[in-house]
Amino acid sequence: MEKAWVNIKIVFLFIFLAFNTTCRQNSKACEIYFKNLDVIKVRLENKKDLNLMEVYSAIIFFDHLTGIRSHSGGGFAGQFDPTQEDYTNWLNWFKKNKTKLYWDDKEQKVRVASLNNSSICESNEP
Repeated sequence: MEKAWVNIKIVFLFIFLAFNTTCRQNSKACEIYFKNLDVIKVRLENKKDLNLMEVYSAIIFFDHLTGIRSHSGGGFAGQFDPTQEDYTNWLNWFKKNKTKLYWDDKEQKVRVASLNNSSICESNEP
């Protein structure tokens, strides 16, 4: 009887550790997502102290991860002026897909899990 109790404890410990790791991975991915969304929000508020490379990196992050392209003009210099519609689209995408986001330690990227648990989209951390 005691051996069965030890086995049950081991199983619960394994489940807890697996769940805890998943929560941390999702938490980091969500944190990075909102860090980039904040960059877009600050740019929309016309803050002058914002590094334009951060804006460009955030736009590329969303473009690669979500597949939703920015409506900002790109040209030769790159995309630096996201629109309010971009912000809204990326926020709505997050609301629908937040449970699929995870941080891939090996690749150092935010990824989106598909139904078969392979990544369908990915983005490097800016």
